[in-house]
Amino acid sequence: MKTKELLPVFFTNLLFLLVLLSSCSDNDQKVNIGNGTRMLTFSVREGFDETSNESSRGLEETPDTTYQRLKDGTILEAVVECDKIADSRAAEPIAAGTKVLAIVIDAMNNLVYRIHELTVDDNGQLSCEVPDTYVRVIFYSYNSLYEMPTTTLEAGDWAFLETKNNTENFMRDVMRFETGTIGPDDTGLGVVLFKHLFTRMRVRMYYSTGLFSFNTSLTECSSVYAEVDILSGRMEPIVPEIYVSMGMSGAVSQGSQTILDSNYSIFIPRNDVTEYDLHIAEINDDLMTNKHMRILKAFRPGYSYTIHLRMRKNIIWGWTSDYYRWDAVEPFEPGSTPFSGTSGSASHSCQFAPSPEEIQRILGSGVFWDDKGPEWIGYDGRVYTTGLWVLKKRMWGQARSVSVTPEEATDQQRNSEDYIFLPAAGMIPLGQNCICPIAVGENGNYWANTLSNQEGSDNPAYALHFTPEKAELSEYSRYHGFSLWQFLE
Repeated sequence: MKTKELLPVFFTNLLFLLVLLSSCSDNDQKVNIGNGTRMLTFSVREGFDETSNESSRGLEETPDTTYQRLKDGTILEAVVECDKIADSRAAEPIAAGTKVLAIVIDAMNNLVYRIHELTVDDNGQLSCEVPDTYVRVIFYSYNSLYEMPTTTLEAGDWAFLETKNNTENFMRDVMRFETGTIGPDDTGLGVVLFKHLFTRMRVRMYYSTGLFSFNTSLTECSSVYAEVDILSGRMEPIVPEIYVSMGMSGAVSQGSQTILDSNYSIFIPRNDVTEYDLHIAEINDDLMTNKHMRILKAFRPGYSYTIHLRMRKNIIWGWTSDYYRWDAVEPFEPGSTPFSGTSGSASHSCQFAPSPEEIQRILGSGVFWDDKGPEWIGYDGRVYTTGLWVLKKRMWGQARSVSVTPEEATDQQRNSEDYIFLPAAGMIPLGQNCICPIAVGENGNYWANTLSNQEGSDNPAYALHFTPEKAELSEYSRYHGFSLWQFLE
């Protein structure tokens, strides 16, 4: 409800009032406190209400690390880190055209004098009419070019009211700043340094094989609404039974990279240490299933956070449940072309597989058979856990072996970041006219990238063959259906 205009209605004063209203983009009325008025100009930028010293701020919160190994061999690692000043909102200017509500308070009587609707100008400044007395000003914004905040406060209200709070949605980037007491002779008050009342979050995804898009979400992450007392700056989340899900996605239009940031999303943090569920829904347009982890964190209102998320697989990169004849362009089909040529190195599906010499280094570095390894799904749709642990490429030694006896795997291999897992996917034998793999779960067969030097029309290719009793470099007809693999770590 608007208060009654109490200024004298003389034409000169009325004209002067209209000019002031126009300059302040103001459609509210004011109370008469018996003095003249003046214009104050403020420079505006975003920021934190904490110290501007980046080193000190970095010590305020210790990064929290969550580590989780999933049943399919995927390893998820999330480090929740408070953004430093250089990467935070403090480094971002408020855009020209941003809508700001200004509540002018008569500091002598502690009354709301006037409520202005302002817009940040092209110079990054706000201009506001205040009386020629002691005042203070509260600036309130949604950091929006389109939405002006509203309030039930009115000119004449006591400046310590607690009954006219705003109910704000988590989608709004609610910001507030309050000046100190402004004297009658002051004309400029420097910088409006907003404090963000809600929190924001993004995901920084690390993916070693290359990344051009991803989608993640943080569920049970916030309240839908918060109660905000504009006069005091106090914010209280309205905690419902069901919490909202916050989506964070990242995409680049051209090429791929190993690190990609999502958009920032605004949310209202709860006032305690809470478990949040972080889901990976999609990577490079591939839908992910059961890729999620629990994060325990007390997020602080107004802060900016980054979840550094790494997803790695202990099942070898490039492995699928499909079978390929040597260097075939497509998975095995009865009657399909088995290979790209009759000599030399692979140039299609097997081109990134290890060489025969690299297989010898793998064997010479030590391998481990496991009956209780990561779960993997065979071509038949069944779940298996058998296979061979081998060292990652960066850990290979120079010793070479053509044939070794695998040791029995322990938790040392299962929990180490130095090993990856080869499923014992069996094979499709020579001459098979159907996709009917044999020895699934009992042995593994993985192509090398090179044909052997044997003469003959079949000209076999090198491959790794392993069972619980033996792992060896062998030569097989290119017409077999074997697994594919590649080493990127």
